[in-house]
Amino acid sequence: MLQVLAFIWPASAAELELKDVLESVKKNHPLLLAVLEDRNMANADLLSAQGAFDPSIKLNASNRATGYYEGSKFGAMLDQPLVSNGGRIFGSYRRSDGRVPLYEGEDLTLSHGELSIGGELPLLRDGPIDRRRANISRFEIQGGIADANIDERLISLTRGATTVYWDWIAAGKRMEIFKKLLEVAEVRNTQIEKRVNYGDLPAFDLADNQRQVFQRQSLLVQAKRSFQSLSYDLSLFLRDSSGAIVVPVSEQVPLKLLAPKANYLSSEDELLLEAAKRRPELKRLDSQREQNQIEKILAENQMLPRIDLQVIASQDSGSGSNTLEEGEVKAGIKVDLPLRVRTAEGRKQAAEAKDRELARLLEFQKQRVSTEIKDALNAIKLVLERYEFAKKEIKAARELEEGERTRFSLGDSNLIFINVREQTAAEASIREVEAFQEYQKSLAAFRAAMAYRVDEIIAELK
Repeated sequence: MLQVLAFIWPASAAELELKDVLESVKKNHPLLLAVLEDRNMANADLLSAQGAFDPSIKLNASNRATGYYEGSKFGAMLDQPLVSNGGRIFGSYRRSDGRVPLYEGEDLTLSHGELSIGGELPLLRDGPIDRRRANISRFEIQGGIADANIDERLISLTRGATTVYWDWIAAGKRMEIFKKLLEVAEVRNTQIEKRVNYGDLPAFDLADNQRQVFQRQSLLVQAKRSFQSLSYDLSLFLRDSSGAIVVPVSEQVPLKLLAPKANYLSSEDELLLEAAKRRPELKRLDSQREQNQIEKILAENQMLPRIDLQVIASQDSGSGSNTLEEGEVKAGIKVDLPLRVRTAEGRKQAAEAKDRELARLLEFQKQRVSTEIKDALNAIKLVLERYEFAKKEIKAARELEEGERTRFSLGDSNLIFINVREQTAAEASIREVEAFQEYQKSLAAFRAAMAYRVDEIIAELK
């Protein structure tokens, strides 16, 4: 069933390296592709906010069908809001004919109509900032927040993929150890069987060795199950160009692994400063504080009086009343004095509270980054020590194992001691693998704490 859902690498496939997994994550992981839509949504929101400054054309027309007065009117206006200062400029054309009552005298034009141009400028409220421009600024910053979300998701996926990869490697190495341990017992079983037939050894030794074979077969089956489970886990990060999962096989486990080494020699303070500049969580919180500051500035502006300056120049053309022949320029001012500004005051207080909240979250995140880096550095240091001890242990265990086999061939030992030595050597080998595994996982934690990107990690692996 799984082969229907996923492409299985052939047994002849090349060794699977960490860079292969990380490149697959960067290109095809669905959770990364999903969060990339945050940037598209931010761009769409910004476009929508910019639409508040789109120009518009307004038309109007009317005609008196019945009554004492008869006539028609037509008007058109082009209105362009200004992003720079919150004002607007406009141009219009209007024309009327027929008889118009005195109370509609302002509608009169000469025969060719009237052209006018004007502008309106807010001096206080809605002058330096208004809701439309605040939205544009907020969504411009939202693009940076979307980028931070993408970086955070990629860092998380990279660490997860790296952790599962080394768990998979360790499971493969454990499987190799148990396989070799079983092979040794099976070869010895054949040798003991011959010696029993010759009367050189009692049948009891053959039965005891067969028990060891069964036990080691059981251990190998358990190791195979663990490896296969981790292969499926790793397949969630390993995908082909179409996005289909690829389940790795045991033949892809690298034969040799480079010995761990201390890669990071910078001082802890230098690392903390670098991480503070790189971590996407910190960038996101900084951006959110910028957005909130915009809301605070807007609320403070909305508490001011509204004073709008307006200027309109117009000119009629054609025949008609001589009172309309001369062009005119009109200037005016509109003042709106609010008696109470509780709405704006409430928004200002909310923005101030939000800023305090974000400041505390930012401080906590900085402490968290510091703790993660210190913990990762400490883990790397101690695991390196553990790995060195494991190397010494396995060297001693193998010497004892080989010596015990020599003694057994000379008749100075027995199967019990040989099995103990072999089991001890196998356990030492497993501890060496586990130390290597923990080193690589600690390294992955450090890289995540430092917000290393995939390309930086791949370059480091070369």
